[in-house]
Amino acid sequence: MSRRVEYLGDYPTVDEYFKSQLEDLVLPAGLWLLDCLDPTLVREWFEAGTYCYFVNRGCVFRVTNDE
Repeated sequence: MSRRVEYLGDYPTVDEYFKSQLEDLVLPAGLWLLDCLDPTLVREWFEAGTYCYFVNRGCVFRVTNDE
């Protein structure tokens, strides 16, 4: 098993990173919907059993488990 760590950008929280990734999928008039999403379910969707996301000093990283 190998692990790969990827830097994804500067965000105060992982939830803010996820929200930024979803903003491109929503029309501007519907951006308020992103505030209604369950952050736990969004995280599960992004991680999908393959990734783990974390923040360190304002930077979001993703660890990939390749088996």
